[in-house]
Amino acid sequence: MRVENSIKNIISNLCSNIVTSLLGFISRTIFIYTLGKSYLGISALLQNVFGLLAISELGISTAIGFSLYKPLAENNNKLISTLMTIYKKAYRVIAITILFLGIILYKYLDFFVSKNQQPKEIFYIYFLYLINIVIGYFLSYKTTLISSDQKAYKLVPIQIKLNIITILIQIVYLLVFKEYLGYLTIQILSSILINIIQNRFITKEYNYLNFSSKDKLPVEEKRIIIKNMFGLMAAKLGDFCVNSTDNLIISKFVDLASVAIYSNYIMIRNLVNGYIGILFGAITSSFGNLVAEGNDKKSLEVFNILFFYLLYYIVLKQYHFYVYLILL
Repeated sequence: MRVENSIKNIISNLCSNIVTSLLGFISRTIFIYTLGKSYLGISALLQNVFGLLAISELGISTAIGFSLYKPLAENNNKLISTLMTIYKKAYRVIAITILFLGIILYKYLDFFVSKNQQPKEIFYIYFLYLINIVIGYFLSYKTTLISSDQKAYKLVPIQIKLNIITILIQIVYLLVFKEYLGYLTIQILSSILINIIQNRFITKEYNYLNFSSKDKLPVEEKRIIIKNMFGLMAAKLGDFCVNSTDNLIISKFVDLASVAIYSNYIMIRNLVNGYIGILFGAITSSFGNLVAEGNDKKSLEVFNILFFYLLYYIVLKQYHFYVYLILL
């Protein structure tokens, strides 16, 4: 069952990624030709700005996801309900925190990009992004449950249909109106709609769970979550510093046009990383389910196969191929 679920997750995510990537390239090309580099630059910059605010999430989703593996394997619905209730409350607190921090940070936006480079609609653009992120925290917490249960592939049809429709509407809108606020509004409304539909789907799929449980979390589980959160905080901060500060620095010391050009190259890199991430991400929950069974010997064996042999074939073989091309 674990292998079957992993294969389903890999295939469904690959199909989704290929379709949305192709349409994304077309949409981005039309975006640049109709709106120019300035709007693309501010879009890339704000993604990094809100990435800074997302640090306040503190790795809660990963910590809760890890804690869900064992009760899901044991069908411990009471503990699952308790964990998801805590997760929901935590994400609501995070959403409100990000809202207030986002409002404060807006006053310092000039530090990252000078006023003369900011689009005239910067106020609306900024707060549309902020509202989208805040609403996302209220609605998206249940996706961790279905991912930990190795059934994330069930969400892919929802995502791919709405993403295709959204991109096509955005393309038509750009060609007709050549206006950014409407383009962004379509994107945000689509994001909210996807979250709402996914939320309802998961609620129906797990109708035997209580997402407003009044049970208290066992002390041992609480310790594990807190321990994992502290371990993940450093990783989350490090990931942000390495992968989500480039646009902030370029905007500060160069200009938005350079941010736009750089973001095009980053998009290609992220696309490649995304395909590798699909492979490993699809098997993560299955591996977590295996660990939950408590068979350490088997878990270590599977871990070695997945993250050593598989890594060798994906990365080192590819590396050897490129070295060979260079030598030619």
